[in-house]
Amino acid sequence: RRSSDLAADAARIEDAIRTGAPAELWAECAALQTSLDLVISGLSSLQQPAGPEHLSDELLREHVLQLPSDVVEGLRSATRRASLRAIEDSLGRAAAHDPALAGALSELAERFDYLAIERLLP
Repeated sequence: RRSSDLAADAARIEDAIRTGAPAELWAECAALQTSLDLVISGLSSLQQPAGPEHLSDELLREHVLQLPSDVVEGLRSATRRASLRAIEDSLGRAAAHDPALAGALSELAERFDYLAIERLLP
């Protein structure tokens, strides 16, 4: 169903409300619900895009190699000290260069998996 069809279904409901025709209102609401169900069904069948949490270690390592060396060294130092604040600061700096990478590393940090972060560093 196209969005214009949904808009038309919604417009018919508005008309039914304005005219005070309860029988029409119920029929139009049912038609809109059917349209929405089709849209939701179509959306749920789409494959979800791979988010940063789905990136392989190999791909993450490739992204880490693209970071400036001072950002990498900051991450290394922060993970070795297990300093959440320093890790968050370093991830903020990494996000300026690669938001997806920073998101994936942030998920590891949220689980306190600092060793996993350190293994990704060159």
